[in-house]
Amino acid sequence: MSIRVLSERAVVPGKERHVVQLMRTLQKEAISSRGFIGSSAFRDSEHPERIVVISEWQSRAAWLQWQEEPSRQGILEEMRQYLFGPITHRVLVPLAKPQDDFLL
Repeated sequence: MSIRVLSERAVVPGKERHVVQLMRTLQKEAISSRGFIGSSAFRDSEHPERIVVISEWQSRAAWLQWQEEPSRQGILEEMRQYLFGPITHRVLVPLAKPQDDFLL
């Protein structure tokens, strides 16, 4: 069963370009990671310094393996200087089976 991970970061004003560039590098690395399906990035409309990424993984194990990847750790270390506080992650699992999926 695939999962989605909601990752949120608060960017220091004026450093958005640096963070977005590092996020692109991070995504390129993730594409070659086992179990990565895809991702999309969003800016919070009420708090524009907040960037939210929703990524999809084949399994929780694939996500956990990606978290430990040295290339990911290096990119995140560089990104930290442009952020307020830590990046938060929430692992989301489907509420219903695909055939029972519904819209709210």
